[in-house]
Amino acid sequence: MAGFWDLGHKLFRTTPETYPAKFLAGDIFDDAHLSATLPVPSGTPPPVASVDSLTELRGHISAIYASLLFHLFDEEKQLELGKRLAGLLDPRPGSIIFGSHGAGLVEGQRSDPFTKMFCHSPESWTQMWEERIFEKGQVKVDTVLKELSVTAEGRVVPAGGGIKFYWLAWSVERL
Repeated sequence: MAGFWDLGHKLFRTTPETYPAKFLAGDIFDDAHLSATLPVPSGTPPPVASVDSLTELRGHISAIYASLLFHLFDEEKQLELGKRLAGLLDPRPGSIIFGSHGAGLVEGQRSDPFTKMFCHSPESWTQMWEERIFEKGQVKVDTVLKELSVTAEGRVVPAGGGIKFYWLAWSVERL
């Protein structure tokens, strides 16, 4: 993965000194990479260069992009993933987690020739974040559900023809 950072520096004419981003490879479900139980620290975030795990960034991230991720897991793991990402989020108003993934008109297991996955509906997604991850009134969840189709060749096209599925674009913003 470091090769991608090196290529990015070359393409955008940056250096590790002028753009000190750091790639932290690891399993988000592994407490050694991101602890789900430690209290969220306060104060100044650590210098990026010194960070070796996501746990060190708990409570310091103001924007998290998480697309094409949640639908890869069952319902229980989606909840755990949400809790772990929520722990990274800065507690100040306006901090946001956003993304998109496969979803459904109704919550439940989806099985078709292309996939098997647990799908949240806009309502169950909102409820998960507003009541199971955060306490009521701590966040605002916005969702947009879009109907799409997959052709026999596996191409995603606007709704109509092929196998219908739903895509959920969403954001969770701290109030």
